[in-house]
Amino acid sequence: MQKFIFPATVIILPLFFLTLTPNFFSTPKQLALIVAILLLSLNLAFQAFSTKSLQSSSSPLRFGLFAFATLILINLFINPVSRLESIIGPGSLYLALSLWAYLLSQEPSHKFKQTILYSFLAATLILSLHTLAQLTFLYKMTALPLFMQSRAFTLTGNSLTTLILIALGGSLSLSYLRSTTYHLRSTIYHLLSTILHLIAFVALGALLFPGQELALNLLPLTASWSIALDAMKSVRSFFFGVGLSNFPIFYNSVKPLFLNSTPFWNILQGSASSGLLQILTTTGILGFLSFISLPLITIKSTIHDPRSTIYHLPFKLLTLLSLL
Repeated sequence: MQKFIFPATVIILPLFFLTLTPNFFSTPKQLALIVAILLLSLNLAFQAFSTKSLQSSSSPLRFGLFAFATLILINLFINPVSRLESIIGPGSLYLALSLWAYLLSQEPSHKFKQTILYSFLAATLILSLHTLAQLTFLYKMTALPLFMQSRAFTLTGNSLTTLILIALGGSLSLSYLRSTTYHLRSTIYHLLSTILHLIAFVALGALLFPGQELALNLLPLTASWSIALDAMKSVRSFFFGVGLSNFPIFYNSVKPLFLNSTPFWNILQGSASSGLLQILTTTGILGFLSFISLPLITIKSTIHDPRSTIYHLPFKLLTLLSLL
C-alpha cells in the first residue's frame, strides 16, 4: 500500500481539482493529501500490530519535522482568533505535509526514492503539456466549462505555482539527463522532457511579466517585510506568530501607508508575497526557523550522499529558491 500511495499522490496532487467545493483547487488537493495520510497511517498501524514493533526513521529531517508540527499545534492552541479556519486550512495542511514527509523518510530504499522522483517528473510533464495546450488552443474551446476557457486556467489553480513546478520538473529532468550518458533511450526521453519543460516554462513565464496577460498581482516585498516586522513587535507573535489564518486580519490593521498610492490601496491581501515571510508572520520566529531548517538539511544531506548525484544540486537548490 505504501509503495502505491506515495507515487500516486505525488502524481495526483498537482493535477487534481473538483468543482464540488467553493475552491476548485486548494480544497480538493488538501483533502486528497489528508486521505493519503490517513491510509498511510492505517497501514503503519497495521504493520506495528502485526510485527509488534514500531518502525522509526533515521532521517536527519525527523527532528525538524517534529519541531515544525509541534509548533503548528502550539500556534493553534495559543491563537484563538480564527482557530477553526486555521485548523481547516493551513493547520491541517502543515500537519499533513509534516506527517507525509516523516512517513516518506521512513523508507530507506534508494529505488523507492527514485520512484517518487519519477512520479514527480511525470506529474510536471503532464502539467507542462497541459500548460502549452491551455495557452495555445484549449482556452478557445467552447465545449469546455466556462472557467476553463481562459489562459489563466491551470491545473494547480495558480500560475506561479505551475511555473515553479515546471521549473522543478525541468531541473530534475536535466539532472537525470546528465546521469544517463550511456543509455540512449533514457537520454532521448530526458532530453525531450527537458526541452518540453523549458518551452512550457518560457511560454508561461513570459505571460507573467508586468503588463502581460497573466501578470502577477503580488504584494510588494517591502510591504510583506514591513508586515512581518510589525508581527514581531509583540512577544507572543514574535515567537508564535499572529495565527495561521490571520494574515488578512493583521494586514488590514498594519497595512503600510505607501500602499495607498498603489493598486493595492483597496485590495485585502490573503497572503504575503513570499512564502517564507508568510510563515514568519503567521507562525513566528520559531515556526520560521523550524521550517527553513528542512530544505537546508535536505540539501546538506544530499550533497554528502554519494547515491544522490542524479538529482542533487540543480533540483535541490531550485527547490530552496522556490520557497522565496
